[in-house]
Amino acid sequence: MGLQVAKHNKRNQRLHQHGCISDAVVMTGMVSMELVYIPLAAMVIFMILILVLFKKASPVSRTIQTRVDRVNRIVRESVVGVRVIRAFDNTSYEQKRSDDTFVAYADNVIHLNRIFAMFNPMVWAIMGITMVAVVWFGGYLVLQATTQIGSIMAVMQYTVIILMFLMMSAMVIVMVPRMIACLERISEVLDTAPEIADDREAVASPSVKGSKLIVFNDVSFSYQGAEEPVLRNLSFCCEAGKTTAIIGGTGSGKSTIAALMLRLYDIQEGQILVAGNDIRRMTQHDLRESISYVPQKAFLFSGTIAENLRTGKPDATDADLRQAVKIAQAEAFITTLEAGYQSPVAQGGSNFSGGQKQRLCIARALVKKAPIYIFDDSFSALDYQTDAALRSELKLAMKDACLIVVAQRISSIMDADQIIVLDNGSIAGIGRHEELLRDCSLYREIADSQVKREG
Repeated sequence: MGLQVAKHNKRNQRLHQHGCISDAVVMTGMVSMELVYIPLAAMVIFMILILVLFKKASPVSRTIQTRVDRVNRIVRESVVGVRVIRAFDNTSYEQKRSDDTFVAYADNVIHLNRIFAMFNPMVWAIMGITMVAVVWFGGYLVLQATTQIGSIMAVMQYTVIILMFLMMSAMVIVMVPRMIACLERISEVLDTAPEIADDREAVASPSVKGSKLIVFNDVSFSYQGAEEPVLRNLSFCCEAGKTTAIIGGTGSGKSTIAALMLRLYDIQEGQILVAGNDIRRMTQHDLRESISYVPQKAFLFSGTIAENLRTGKPDATDADLRQAVKIAQAEAFITTLEAGYQSPVAQGGSNFSGGQKQRLCIARALVKKAPIYIFDDSFSALDYQTDAALRSELKLAMKDACLIVVAQRISSIMDADQIIVLDNGSIAGIGRHEELLRDCSLYREIADSQVKREG
């Protein structure tokens, strides 16, 4: 018997070093075909237990991911909107909303942990019952003189190896529901098809040149899910060396026109041409490389002022930065900063005022030096004196470029070569300031209301 046990011990060492569950089952069958059914039964019970765990844990794990999204959203809103919350004395409501969100998340996590907590004692119970069964039935076989005690000891060791492998596998498998839930969330993002895609036949376009740089031909556009179109049958052109201004009431579609020029959305009807090329037949890179854009909401990236100014042109020289800053009327406040162009910019530019951020965004657009410039209500935070000085500098420095200015204030666009007046997505009038005052009633109403307000 001692020789037999020694032989089994050598096999056990090899199994511990290189073996797996299937090897242990085969070795158990070689020792005793009667006892091999006990670890096999334990394996089946293990698999059933893991399937039950999957069935219960998977939906809870998915719910937890949804709860995490909500927690992140509530925290972000509370931080970003802290001034609004304080201004409306809404702290108690926001605190209750946050508490409810965290409680819902905690309840789901506790539920999931309880499921996993039940798993461990059940695993140890199966292991204990399996070992008792091996000893019980093995003892019976010894009494029947059909097997030897050494074989029982070997089967016990093989069974321990099988159960330990299953135990380690189970410890990994219990994390699978969480991983699957996370993977599904990641896959949703990775599998999302972009709404705007380059045409398969799109080729690199030549440099944007010509007199009519942007042409709208009977363009209509509706946002997804909207009942009414935002823009209806727009036709106009923007020429090089001239300034085209777009004005209208709130919701008339001014900023939408700027977004369509950048092809941030695709139109449903009509055609938009850039230097004679349909923008849907151009690559997005070529289109946006030819346009320098200042958004309606001034936004700066964390870093330094110089890094922000070089966003559109990483190889811009210091001289380029100084020239753009001078035109944008930002030179005065940058020179007062201790680090100058290397001054730090907080996330979103929160360490600068609205007017300072707007001037830096304008300077960033000017550094790019594109043939087309779009200013989407980019002068609203500037005082009248700064606004006038900026427009004067732009007219001198950008005399060969096509300037498109979306504005609310008539004072910002009085000198434009062409003013487009929008009314509920349609063109109510096109012309110079004096012509529109005479011929366009809507433009005259806007002018009169602003004169009265300023007076």
